[in-house]
Amino acid sequence: MKYLEKRWVRIVLSLVLGGMTTEILHITTGDPNRPMEFNPTLIFALIIFILLSFLAKKLNS
Repeated sequence: MKYLEKRWVRIVLSLVLGGMTTEILHITTGDPNRPMEFNPTLIFALIIFILLSFLAKKLNS
C-alpha cells in the first residue's frame, strides 16, 4: 500500500482501471462489435482516482 501514496501511481492505476471498466461495460451490454458512441473512460478514471486517494489517506492515518 505504500505505492498508493505516490500520486503518479494512483493516476496510472485509475486510468487503467477506468479503461477496463469501460470495456467491460461495453462488451457486456449488447453487441460487442457495435461502435462506441460515448466513451466514459475519463469519468470512471476520475471516480477511481478519488476512491484510491481516499483509500490511501485512510490507510496512511
